[in-house]
Amino acid sequence: MSEVDWALQCARELEETIYFVGPEQVSAFIATPVGAGKDYGLMPPAEYWQAVREICDRYDVLLIADEVVTGFGRTGRWFAMEHFGVQADIMTTAKGISGLVVPMGAVTVSDEVNEPFAAGETFVHGFTNMGHPLACAASLAVLDIIEKDKLVENSAEVGAYLHSNAERFLARRTIAEARGKGLLMVLELVRDKDTMEWFAPEANADEKFQAIGLKNGLAFYMSLYGPRRPGALKRGMPIFIAPPLCITREQVDDLMDRLEQTLGEWESAMGI
Repeated sequence: MSEVDWALQCARELEETIYFVGPEQVSAFIATPVGAGKDYGLMPPAEYWQAVREICDRYDVLLIADEVVTGFGRTGRWFAMEHFGVQADIMTTAKGISGLVVPMGAVTVSDEVNEPFAAGETFVHGFTNMGHPLACAASLAVLDIIEKDKLVENSAEVGAYLHSNAERFLARRTIAEARGKGLLMVLELVRDKDTMEWFAPEANADEKFQAIGLKNGLAFYMSLYGPRRPGALKRGMPIFIAPPLCITREQVDDLMDRLEQTLGEWESAMGI
């Protein structure tokens, strides 16, 4: 089965679920545009999201895109859904909206969703700290900087350069896959990619990798792997490379060199 055929099969499973549950029982379908959790960095083909959009329209189901990780330039576009030519009805955002200088989250709705409220309908909803003036001011400043310094464009350009290093790492027997978009790159580590053998939890592979990376000036965000990943297929240990949107090509070169050194030391520590 091709990647596109598999994507369309996944979309059909969504349609089957809506059909058998009953469209009147389904308010919305929410998902991350790019894989998250144990599937971090997976980029579906555009046909997947286009099929999901069509299914949601046909059954009058709202499409909600969770852009908390991917929003505000991380994948080389302001929002990851742009890669697929699809607009969500509702979009949830956080993280990049304030550069994490202060906690901030937001929900954006389409004109169609907003239409009844613009006409005078009310919807009473809120949080204790909503409209926090400091968080709002910081977020507005961050958004101005992202736009003024063309950081989304930099994410696309330097992100492509970052991903051009993929073959350099895929040549190693411990790197099974490189995936992602823009300044989101995920390498999947295994003991041997020919057999897709992973590391037992007691091997402390992730802790050792983190420690060696920190020694070499790198800090990685890593997810659970192996038996600790419920319901997952036989998979390796993903490492997430997500540098600041202002990173330069020269800094990417330094990052890649440090990563290669870290991988070499880690492989030795793991007896590979």
